Amino acid sequence: MTTAPTASASPETVNAVVIERAATGYALFDCNGIPILPGDTVKVFHYVAAVRREKRYMYKFVLAVESRAEGKPPLMKLSHLNLKDEWYWVLMDGRRLESYEIVQGYGGVPSGNDYRDRERQKHNSD
Repeated sequence: MTTAPTASASPETVNAVVIERAATGYALFDCNGIPILPGDTVKVFHYVAAVRREKRYMYKFVLAVESRAEGKPPLMKLSHLNLKDEWYWVLMDGRRLESYEIVQGYGGVPSGNDYRDRERQKHNSD
């Protein structure tokens, strides 16, 4: 499996990594079909407030992708962005996470490109 692109990676390299991960099923996508990579900040739906019925969100930061034993999908490590060093794992099995949305993209994409330029996953209804 290919590692995450470096800060000097070209847009073609970033898309190649994204396409390779999607083809093997080792990827996660946000609600817009954009692949989630280490360095992304994602907005996650939390609950609907009782008083004004407003949606509340949590923000998470993607720290890393950890590979596991042969044949097992890797895990994505997400930080809770709190004062403690706490995180949780999400299995990278090719799902589209409907309650996740990228709000700030991967910092390693060269200047002039951002997370919106990544190859998107086709939705079942597309």
